[in-house]
Amino acid sequence: MAKHKFKKGEYEEAVEHAKESLLDKKIGIGQIINETGLSKEQINKIQNKIQEEINDK
Repeated sequence: MAKHKFKKGEYEEAVEHAKESLLDKKIGIGQIINETGLSKEQINKIQNKIQEEINDK
């Protein structure tokens, strides 16, 4: 699978969109991939980071 090439600032925007989708809307990973252009691995990293932040609170 080819990785999406992001222009400057697009990656951060995609990550924020993924966070909102993962936390607030409980959207599936497939839809997040389609909407953001992030890979499944990138989304899993974001999801793990969010969980770590929750656990630290």
